[in-house]
Amino acid sequence: RAQGHLQIQYVEYKRKVCLKIPVRKGMGYAHIAKYVTGSEENTSSIQQFNDRKLLKVSDVVYVPKELMSASLKKILDENTFERFTIDAEEASSLAEIMETNCDLRKYGYQETLSILLVINDDINLANLLVYDEQPIIIPKSLISPELIREEEFAPTNPIQEKEGPLPPK
Repeated sequence: RAQGHLQIQYVEYKRKVCLKIPVRKGMGYAHIAKYVTGSEENTSSIQQFNDRKLLKVSDVVYVPKELMSASLKKILDENTFERFTIDAEEASSLAEIMETNCDLRKYGYQETLSILLVINDDINLANLLVYDEQPIIIPKSLISPELIREEEFAPTNPIQEKEGPLPPK
């Protein structure tokens, strides 16, 4: 069942500020290292930090903030997100959604993909498909500028100065 809200959070664990990530189907330490830190080279550090426990769905994994990629830290620190609901007859790939809705110039394709996979725990890691009516969370700073409409604000009844003497008190 699609959540539509962030499941990840910062917590203190083993006296460090960490990102607490729920484990989902098909996820292993290498996936977490790749998407959260930007490199699978951090796999053993994350395993060791989590006492090398075997992962199963509904477990949580803790990733120390200092291991997180700079782009993910920035996105989470900004803490501004938009929720989109997929409106498609059939499943769409996450790549199609990114190309349609995200400004890929900011972080590039792979880093944007990683950010979206970390914050959207309903996306299937095996096929990266999203389905009709599935909510997707996109950081506001990654939304394509062409999609952002700035509303022009003009008062409907502008205040006009009246000429003449001031009213008595």
